[in-house]
Amino acid sequence: MIPYVQSATSPEAPPPYHFPGVTVNAFVWEARMGPIQDYCDRQFNLGSLEERGFVYRPVAFWPYAMLLFIDYPVMIIADQSSSALGGQLPFSDRGVVSQTEVFVALPVARYGATLGKLLTQSTVETALPFIVVGNGVSGSRSWWPRSRQPKACFRTVSRAAYACRDGAPGRRA
Repeated sequence: MIPYVQSATSPEAPPPYHFPGVTVNAFVWEARMGPIQDYCDRQFNLGSLEERGFVYRPVAFWPYAMLLFIDYPVMIIADQSSSALGGQLPFSDRGVVSQTEVFVALPVARYGATLGKLLTQSTVETALPFIVVGNGVSGSRSWWPRSRQPKACFRTVSRAAYACRDGAPGRRA
């Protein structure tokens, strides 16, 4: 494997970072377990169970999905040293950047395939079917899913909300 070398000309700054004033707004929806299981099967449960040694399933005790908006008004590179860059201008002297992220979080559980792995390798995790980052200069990337199936995971929250019911996107609830 080729080792990563940090360069003074890199637009992406290495950690550590400092994010003062972050705000998070979260909206919780009741989720349908069937579409989440389908998503797990398409994205995580690849190959045979014997080959991978685990299986992903929706978390039945928390049947909700979250839509999160995170606002980073200031993102600061906290490393004040320039030694890693051969004495050149440290990243912390290059200014600050702000960004907004929007993403959906689905609670999923990873279960080990055997009794031993079930006890030692099972964990609750969060699947992110999509994430949108409002500032590509910050070093983050936007990722869109190839499938729009995660929309089918949500149930109607209120009569005023738009919902995706029975495969009809944009239908008024």
